[in-house]
Amino acid sequence: MRKPVGLTGGIATGKSLIAGHLQKLGAMVISGDEVAHEVLSPKSPAIQSLVDSFGSHIVTSEGALNSKEMLDELISNQHNLYRQINILTPYILPAIDRKVAYAILHHPGKLVVVEAPLLFEYGRRDRYGAVIVVYAPREIQIKRLMQRSHISEKRAGQIVDIQIPVDQKIKMADYIVDNSGSFESAIEQTERLFTKLIQINR
Repeated sequence: MRKPVGLTGGIATGKSLIAGHLQKLGAMVISGDEVAHEVLSPKSPAIQSLVDSFGSHIVTSEGALNSKEMLDELISNQHNLYRQINILTPYILPAIDRKVAYAILHHPGKLVVVEAPLLFEYGRRDRYGAVIVVYAPREIQIKRLMQRSHISEKRAGQIVDIQIPVDQKIKMADYIVDNSGSFESAIEQTERLFTKLIQINR
């Protein structure tokens, strides 16, 4: 089976914007965030595994993940992200694999892209035929996150710093979409890249 293209970057770099445009151009886009949301449904085995490791405070009274409490855990200790990843890997990666296999089987001529925010953090670069990193510098990430989530600069910086710095991620990329400038520039880069990837995948 051919490998999908991975799409990643730091938080608030514009991954979803680029993923959405790739989909408009004809790519089959699988959202890692949507898969995680499905896996982490209330009272699911994945939720229980997180509770067993982090404690019951990370869930609501209805058994759903309390995102703020979970985020606080990730901010409080740099190792907690990888602790969370190790717990969720057996749930999330097979679910993504099933969606990829389905897309390739039923849409053989289409480019399959997995939008995976934590692609490098999961340490599974080999799962992808090529990796695109959407780039924006840290100060822009923080500004966008402050505006999007209505949080302080300090909190935004803490959230950005949970992940591998995007400056390091671009060194591991096959392709880069620079989303530090205008919307039009990012879209133009995406369209050129889509054309190139279609040619390569023929």
